Amino acid sequence: MNSQRCRNILSLIIAAVATMCCLGCGGGGEETGGINNPTNSGGGYTSEKELLSFGLASPTASGIFIPGENTVVVPVLYGTDVSALIATFTVSSETTVYVGSVVQIPGKTSNNFSQPITYVVNTPGLSRKEFTIIVKPGKLRKYFFASEDILWNYAPTGMNVITGAPFTEEEKVFTANGNGFIGCVYKKALYFEYTDDSFSIKKDIPPEWKHLGFLGPVIRAVVGDRIEIHYKNKASRAYSVHPHGVFYTKASEGTPYNDGTGPDDKKDDTVPPGGTWTYIWDVPERAGPGPMDGSSILWWYHSHVNEPKDGNVGLLGPMIVTAPGMERSDIDLRPKDVDREFVQCFWITDENDSWYLKDNIDLFASATANPDSVAFTESNKMHGINGFVYGNSPLENMTMKNGEHVRWYVAAFGNEVDLHTPHWHGNTFTWAGMRMDMIELLPMSMKTIEMAVDNPGIWLEHCHVNDHIKAGMITRYQVIP
Repeated sequence: MNSQRCRNILSLIIAAVATMCCLGCGGGGEETGGINNPTNSGGGYTSEKELLSFGLASPTASGIFIPGENTVVVPVLYGTDVSALIATFTVSSETTVYVGSVVQIPGKTSNNFSQPITYVVNTPGLSRKEFTIIVKPGKLRKYFFASEDILWNYAPTGMNVITGAPFTEEEKVFTANGNGFIGCVYKKALYFEYTDDSFSIKKDIPPEWKHLGFLGPVIRAVVGDRIEIHYKNKASRAYSVHPHGVFYTKASEGTPYNDGTGPDDKKDDTVPPGGTWTYIWDVPERAGPGPMDGSSILWWYHSHVNEPKDGNVGLLGPMIVTAPGMERSDIDLRPKDVDREFVQCFWITDENDSWYLKDNIDLFASATANPDSVAFTESNKMHGINGFVYGNSPLENMTMKNGEHVRWYVAAFGNEVDLHTPHWHGNTFTWAGMRMDMIELLPMSMKTIEMAVDNPGIWLEHCHVNDHIKAGMITRYQVIP
């Protein structure tokens, strides 16, 4: 090809490109990546300018953009005065931001956010995009909890529900009473929820939470809320309530140790039998879902007077925090993008290290028990899921529908042997963006997983550690069409 022909072809290409550019950038034309904006005075296409980030300068708070909406929710803590707050924000280049006719200057302009405010992002080409800003003070969430001594049965059906057969000799090590062994019924202390601070009427357990077994009631909150736990110790020993994740002062920590505080900040640490205390926990942004989380996450609460013994007694429960704007309503704090939730604790409860070992020996093993024998010690290590062994959690409490978005909150508790690998047959899930059907847990690890249920049937779920399977850490869940 000669040089003159090359120059002719190059000229044609340049001309074509120039023509395309003119078509895309003239008055009322379309910029690359632009969208149709009917408010543009030229009646054509213009670029869409964005509110890129939004927050508050004081109190410091980050805005959360609601997916699919031009809405930003800014959670602030319960009790915050929102009548004069200064916003910080970033926008696309060459834009001006207005509230009404007032130009907004990041970090300087004050507004009353007691009602939703419309921020308008304008461009010189008269394009505009409106964003609804909702500054949302948290709510006060009151709970009335009591710890109480009860008898708990790890295997209430009296059989191995997984096999549908009576317990084998190997399984009877953990379940059979007699010959110096306690069996599967133990005296424990558990948390219960009441209707008010008279602690006279227990709250009914909602059907969706009956799978919790011996776990305490679910505490729910949204980022920005304040949790108020009115606690009464109705058990026979001193206990407390200690939370994970949320913000608390020394007067609401629920843990006795040499922390340099005075008597007033230690009353929460150890609540004696018959005593009461009110724990106050705030739920700031750092207690809510993080960048790789879904719309809600799991925390834990438990007694912490003597953490190992209090735990083995049974005083622990789940706390679920939902992202602001993702709750179904002010009173229904379930995440609106989830159909069903389950909480599970995989745990070898060591009844040998319970405050009530002697009581349990006296109640169920009499003088024939030998607490120093290896066989006796092993028999009291209950390999359970929510306090059930060998599939004894009722299947109706572990049922979901095909096609539902199910969120599982899973955790472990206990000792160095509590290294668990929960595995679900029949369905898969995602965790931290990874596709899995098994997840790893360490003592007091808390993980939230997402399951898009697509396979009807009755399915096995179990820890994949062989010794734990044999000792009863196994259950079933059901997907109905």
